[in-house]
Amino acid sequence: EMKEGRWKSNGDTICVSKSGRLIDGQHRCEAVRATGISIPAIVISGVSDEAFDTKDCGRRRGAADVLAIRGEKNYALLAAALQVIHTYMQGTLGQGITRLPNSQIESLLEKYPEARASVNWCVSLGTKRLVPGSVMTGLHYLMAQSDVDAANEFWSRLIAGSNLDLNSPILLLRERLVANTVAKGRIKPQYIAALVIKTW
Repeated sequence: EMKEGRWKSNGDTICVSKSGRLIDGQHRCEAVRATGISIPAIVISGVSDEAFDTKDCGRRRGAADVLAIRGEKNYALLAAALQVIHTYMQGTLGQGITRLPNSQIESLLEKYPEARASVNWCVSLGTKRLVPGSVMTGLHYLMAQSDVDAANEFWSRLIAGSNLDLNSPILLLRERLVANTVAKGRIKPQYIAALVIKTW
């Protein structure tokens, strides 16, 4: 984050105890040492040594929290879909879906604003547990870039299972996904994405 200029000063302090022990801010200090990049910091000294176990006890904020604070609808699914889109665009989907730092989520939403429309459309359709919502929404966005009507029809037929003849690739995919919902060893999201892309 510091090397790429995305680090933000958020008011968190660096705490040093009465005995000179670094109670909070170890990672920031180590990052400054490792990169040689200076950052602004608020330093509090003279804190009780016993205060260490009260630090960092809350739940860590994730990408979804960043979008929720911005007032985005369906923020958890939107954050997850953006990660699928980014992973695909990077050409690394086969290696698994990349978890991105929170600071990158906002810039991705600016880069792919139409992802909101895909989220809204997919939420209205539902998944029937056949496809992870993040995969469905991310791939719907990518498909819609070439033909939104075809993308809507593809997903509607896949999820509903309607208007599928016996030779339909969508029917074959749907049967595989239905079997996966009751299988002991579920297939990974990136493999489901690969099957959907091949079928599309």
